[in-house]
Amino acid sequence: MSSPITLNLQHWFTSKPQTYDNILEKELLHWSKKGCFAPTQRSQLAKLLKQRIADKLAHKQQQVTEQQLQTLARTYCNDIYDLQLLNDRDPALVYKYQAQTINIINKHLRYYGNTSNDYLHKKLLGEVNDQLIFKLAQGRLRNFKGNSLFKTFFYRVTVFTLKDIFRSLRRHQTEPLQDNISVQPQFPSVTPETFKRQIFRLVPSTFHSKFELSIRVIYRLPIDTHVVKKLYPNASSEALTYIEQHFSTNYAQRAKCTIWNQLLQAIILLENKQQGLRSLQEWIKTNRISLIETLFQKKVTLQTAEQKNAFDTYFEWLVHQSFAS
Repeated sequence: MSSPITLNLQHWFTSKPQTYDNILEKELLHWSKKGCFAPTQRSQLAKLLKQRIADKLAHKQQQVTEQQLQTLARTYCNDIYDLQLLNDRDPALVYKYQAQTINIINKHLRYYGNTSNDYLHKKLLGEVNDQLIFKLAQGRLRNFKGNSLFKTFFYRVTVFTLKDIFRSLRRHQTEPLQDNISVQPQFPSVTPETFKRQIFRLVPSTFHSKFELSIRVIYRLPIDTHVVKKLYPNASSEALTYIEQHFSTNYAQRAKCTIWNQLLQAIILLENKQQGLRSLQEWIKTNRISLIETLFQKKVTLQTAEQKNAFDTYFEWLVHQSFAS
């Protein structure tokens, strides 16, 4: 068992034991080696860490073990890193808690008696991740007040997000099928040229170039320099080289957050500004059915998983036919 360290909270910064400094320095060094903190942050973070641990222990006994101090230091280093990712709106924050998200999904599926459907697991995980990343990008997670660890707050946000998805699924399941059309990818009822023309009518002209890049990335279409020059005639050689490096070949196996971060960097290089990329991703996701309804001039109601899968396949087919050339 670790020996106790007596901490005088009234003189926290002036009379702390040397062992205490060593524990904090060792933990900060560990997180810095993982690439979470820059070396220039060490002094500022050490002060912040001391203060947070002092506030925590102010409500407890003045005697703690080395192990307890190590655990507190690790907990608060993780929380400081979370807040850093939150401030940067970095999607890595969402993927950092994948195990927690999976556990939440499994818990809810057990509650509803459905634990064996692998496709449903993956679909829900992807949907939760997309919504959390979108909330993060919009700054909607910045309402965190700091009254608890961010991990605790993020757990509640994930639970609420999943409940919203379940409510949406139940709502769609109770809607009657009205004037349905048959969605069959092998028998398209609209030409790719009509589809592409219609989709650009719905997107503001100022976003056409960015929209085409976004939809190519969503459906994992290679992007070559010819396409980029058509969209951005004045693209710099730096931007063309970057896009060719990351998007000219098959990139489907890379993580979503990595791909979108790289696309965001490409947009910044092409336009010298960062604007509207996540909103375009969300627009494509939420307006696909409306777009097809406009083309067919009929109501599309997707009730079953098979119908949803067929629609996704059909829409993806149209995108590939319209934008692959």
